Amino acid sequence: MNLKFFLSSTVRTFFSFTIIAHTAQAMADVVINEIHYHPPSQDQAEEFIELHNAGTSPVELNGWRLEVGIDFFFEGTSVIEPGGFQILARSAAGFMTAFPAFNGNLIGEFDRNLGNGGDRIDLRDGAGQLIDTVSYLDEAPWPEEADGNGPSLELIHPRLDNSQPESWRSSLGSPTPGSENSVYQSNPRPIISEVKHTPLAPKPSESIRILARISDNEIVSNAHVYWRVAAPTETVKARFPPRTPNPTTQPAGFAEVPLFDDGAHGDGLPGDGLFGATLPPQPDKAVIEFTLTAADASGQSAQFPEGSPDRNALIQVDSAAHPENIPLFRIVMTPRDLETLRTRGVFNNELLNCTLIAQGGAFYQQGIRYRGSSSRVLGPRESFRIEIGENQTFAGLTELNFNGNGTLQQTLAWDLFAASEISNP
Repeated sequence: MNLKFFLSSTVRTFFSFTIIAHTAQAMADVVINEIHYHPPSQDQAEEFIELHNAGTSPVELNGWRLEVGIDFFFEGTSVIEPGGFQILARSAAGFMTAFPAFNGNLIGEFDRNLGNGGDRIDLRDGAGQLIDTVSYLDEAPWPEEADGNGPSLELIHPRLDNSQPESWRSSLGSPTPGSENSVYQSNPRPIISEVKHTPLAPKPSESIRILARISDNEIVSNAHVYWRVAAPTETVKARFPPRTPNPTTQPAGFAEVPLFDDGAHGDGLPGDGLFGATLPPQPDKAVIEFTLTAADASGQSAQFPEGSPDRNALIQVDSAAHPENIPLFRIVMTPRDLETLRTRGVFNNELLNCTLIAQGGAFYQQGIRYRGSSSRVLGPRESFRIEIGENQTFAGLTELNFNGNGTLQQTLAWDLFAASEISNP
């Protein structure tokens, strides 16, 4: 079922997105491994960046540069040994005050400060080639404990794609400059991120492309999409044991399609970590459930969405045309969950699974329920609350309210508050 909301242009609702594209690049030995961007003391002098050489040979850093949010130029002889670490601090004195037991390689001070709300750090070699880049944020899906609460951002494994927030964790307690990260895992599970489907609302004549970025410290040996058309009154969930290697049997009622990283499935360049698969066209208004799995050569496996035995990602086919000049929010639910929402007690606040499609993207595994008090359901008009899924945000928001009643009055009230320079309640 597809619930559509047309928001009048008079409604004061603003959304903004920052999209940073990451160029495909060869896996480099020297990586940005730890970032302490917001010390709990609020003293910027304690900020630091840690570089790590994950390779087997020494690397000469003379002529290299860190830039964008901060700036540092490597001059003279600066060699980072295999398995070694080098620290760049905002202030050497401030760093040593914060970490008096440190006895590693503190090689210099960078100019400017790391942004508390987010920043970008580029590492370039002497020829100007981009070796590594990290664009962190202080909100989900990035680890939020690193934002002024004491921990730093630590990379789980240096061979993971550190442009992806899922590759990072908040340190277990204090930062670990010059030492192995406290969250280090020698053989982590594959990381599945940047999952999307196109078109967002496919027509009955259109095939559906599923894309996902998969990162691992080893070679990804196989990856699959499991999908099915949701039954009109029953939803069969994909069920896999958590953290098990490459399931050998597909869930009941689900078809299996392999994901490819060969450049021939809408997945960008061969071997760039972006995987693609194509699903066949489906009938109008069909709701498609899907889940992804990936496994590496050691048998470590991962699934998206996590917890999908109860909450699969959803797509709905739609042949209808909609005005392009009016913001459109689509809420996709399985027929069974929609029936549950509309037939259970109206004040039941248990969240049901949905996919939110808006602002040019799909937000899977969201929670939906009715909202309001006496106005939850009046005739055909319904009011909803969507609670954004764990480790996600929608334009910086953690929940969205959709009112089916009193929209004109609310718009007038917002204008009144704005005109009187009083904060909206």
